[in-house]
Amino acid sequence: MIEDEIDAALDDVARKFAANEYVFEERHRLNATERRFSGSAWSSIAEMGWLSVATPEEFGGLGLRISSITVLAEAAGAMFLNEPLTDTAFCGAYLVSELGSPLQKADMCPRILDGSLRLSVALDPAEWLPASASAIAVGGNGLLTGSLPLLPGADIADRILVRATDPSGATAIYSVNPQAEGVEVSPYPLVDGRGAASVTLAGAAGELLGEQGPIAETVVRNALAIGALATAADSLGVMNRALNTTVEYMKTRVQFGRPIGENQVLQHRAVDMHMLTQEARAVVAASVNAGGLDSKAFHHHVHAAKAIVDTNAREVAHGAIQLHGGIGMADEHVAGLCLWRVMVNEQLFGQQRDHMDLFGKGLPEGFDLESAD
Repeated sequence: MIEDEIDAALDDVARKFAANEYVFEERHRLNATERRFSGSAWSSIAEMGWLSVATPEEFGGLGLRISSITVLAEAAGAMFLNEPLTDTAFCGAYLVSELGSPLQKADMCPRILDGSLRLSVALDPAEWLPASASAIAVGGNGLLTGSLPLLPGADIADRILVRATDPSGATAIYSVNPQAEGVEVSPYPLVDGRGAASVTLAGAAGELLGEQGPIAETVVRNALAIGALATAADSLGVMNRALNTTVEYMKTRVQFGRPIGENQVLQHRAVDMHMLTQEARAVVAASVNAGGLDSKAFHHHVHAAKAIVDTNAREVAHGAIQLHGGIGMADEHVAGLCLWRVMVNEQLFGQQRDHMDLFGKGLPEGFDLESAD
C-alpha cells in the first residue's frame, strides 16, 4: 500500500532491517524470553522512524499516515515482529495525540517516538458500538475496577491505555501504570512468540487523558479501526511470507527424481494461495483509499478487510503447511509460525464474525448480502 516517497522509504528500511537485523533463523535460536522483546531491535525501530506514523508533527512525528501504518504492519507480519508496534506506534500514539492534554502530549509523544514509552491498549474490541459498556468501570471515587483476561502487550508495557465507563455511562480513556497499587498484571506467552497478560484493576488510580467528553467514543472507534486495519496488514505480510516460502520449497524439494513444483495439483494449490493473498492485498488497499479516518466508508472497508483477511490468511497458512508436509509443523520452520501468527491476529481488534456483522450493518438499506452476486 505504498502511496508516496515516505511509504517507499519506510518499506525499504523495513526490508533491510528484516534481512540484516531481525533474521528469523537467528532469532529462533534464542530462548522464548529473548525472542519476546529485543531492546536493540526496538531502538532500531525508533531510529528508523516507525514510531512516528501516528504522532503529531509538532513533536517530530509524521502525523497520522494510514498508508504508512499498513506498510509497516505488513513488514512486521512478514518478519514475525514481536515488539509492540501496533499498540505503541499506531493505536496508542493516536489515542494520546487525539485525547491527551497539551502537557500529556508533550510528555508522552517524545517518549513514544524514541521508544522509551511502550504502550498497551485495552479498548474492548468486540464492543464497537459507542453505547456499549466497557469491562472497566470508573467508580464515584474516580478509581478503576474490572478485569481484562487477554491484553496483548501488557506483559512489557510501561503504560496501559484503558477504555473505561464512568457512572453516567460515558466513555473515557485512562493511562494506568502497571506497577501501581490496585493493578495486578499476570503475564503469559502467546503461541506465536508475542506476549500478553491478564490485568485486574481493583480500585486502581488512572490518569484521564485530557478532558475528553463525547469525542472519546469517536476516537475509540477510530483507534479500533486503525488497530483492525494494521492487524489485517500484518496478516497480509504473513500470507506473503508463507506463499514465497512455499513456492521456493516447491522449486527445490525433489521427490521421485523431480521437483514437487512440477506436480500440477500442487501448482493449482499454490495458485489458490496466490489468489487469496492478492484478494487480501486488494481489500487492505481499498481501506487505505476509502477516505478519511472519520468517514463511514473507511470503517466499512476496514470491517471487510479484517473479516476477509482473517479467513484468507488461515487458508494460506494451512496451505503452506500442507505443501511442506511434516516439516511445516516443526517449531523451527517458518510455515508453522505463519499459522500461529495469523491465529493470534484473528483474536485482535475484533474477530471475523464481529467484522462481518458490522460490515453488513453498514451496507445500504435493502441490500441482501447473502443473495448478492
